[in-house]
Amino acid sequence: MTHELDSQPVTIRRPDRYLSFPALVTLDNGDLLLAFRGGRNCYRDFPEALNLGTQHPHTDPRSQPWLARSVDSGKTWTIEPPPRPVQLMEQDHAQGLAYQDVGFTKLPDGRVMLSVFRWQYADELPPAVISFAPREENLAEHGAPRDGGRLTYDYRRYQPFRYAWCTTPVYSICDPAGRNWTPFKPIAVVDEPSGKTWCLATRNGGVLLDDRTVGWAFYGGYDPATPRWNGCHLFKYDIPADRWSYGVQLAAGTPDALMEEPLLHRHPDGRLVGYYRTSSPGYLFTNQSLDNGRTWSPARQSALWGHPFAALNLGPDILLAYGYRRDPMGMRAVLLTDGRIESFAPQREIILRADGHDDDIGYPALCQTKEGKILMAYYFRSTTDPTPDRYIVIQPIPAIPGR
Repeated sequence: MTHELDSQPVTIRRPDRYLSFPALVTLDNGDLLLAFRGGRNCYRDFPEALNLGTQHPHTDPRSQPWLARSVDSGKTWTIEPPPRPVQLMEQDHAQGLAYQDVGFTKLPDGRVMLSVFRWQYADELPPAVISFAPREENLAEHGAPRDGGRLTYDYRRYQPFRYAWCTTPVYSICDPAGRNWTPFKPIAVVDEPSGKTWCLATRNGGVLLDDRTVGWAFYGGYDPATPRWNGCHLFKYDIPADRWSYGVQLAAGTPDALMEEPLLHRHPDGRLVGYYRTSSPGYLFTNQSLDNGRTWSPARQSALWGHPFAALNLGPDILLAYGYRRDPMGMRAVLLTDGRIESFAPQREIILRADGHDDDIGYPALCQTKEGKILMAYYFRSTTDPTPDRYIVIQPIPAIPGR
């Protein structure tokens, strides 16, 4: 199936699938790879469950990663086989394993690394792991019990499993042409003081800390009883050794500002910047590292409202894109002068679209083609869509004010 892009956005749709959470990367040969999550279309399959709050559109025990490719700088897109063979994913689903958000990282030799965080579904609660702690609104919405700081949803009526929790993420690496993927491996990092395995989520790709190490941001929840485990954390991947290790806590968060879906970004001047979604106030929090990720400044609230984020360096500036999940709902971006969040002002926002049907939209990804064209991918439903489907949009970014 081929999807064409001219000067207008292109959409990738499947009426039987809920498509969301894209990632983009430009390969050395100029091809573009797009990864995204494909789950059952709960808006069609489980409308009663959604209304009752016993089913959430972002969790499905049969969700999996999808891939699409463009060989003409984004003009056309073709669906490709997934990075994990379908028969193996069927086996995973039978064991209650489902795949969620994806992220790309380009390695120094041109290979591409893909990360996917996973849900584990089961009829029993998990063993001792460091996993999601539930938010109060989740408990109220889903009627699920809090059990040992783990996120537990009740699926008895609409799913084959009773509980779900975040288990170990996985990763795969492909050749520079993006054709051949290694078997999925778990990102199994043990917290040495407790002996527990970190089972966290990840939304974006990582950043190169040097020519042999990738820094990757993961996130969990918040529990005052375990401050060392709260918020967002940096894991390190040793490329030659093919080995993961724990780095440092990036941002702990508070009960009023939960740090989630972190984006690590290499600033044009070389420092590392962290961008964090906060579900409660909804404002962007940021911090930075001046020593290549070893230590981080406290995360501070900015004046920018929206989430989550994608960033792209444009000379000395940073283009920051984000979903806007309040009226008028849609997609926005801003050019941060010299990459400074202090340069943000509402009047500088670029309103890319303001026709979102509801707040189940967004999650942008950015890339630049070999000709320098900027593309943004995200998932959406507009006010004019006749059905409640969610689909992927690939949209060219128009001329940016100030450039």
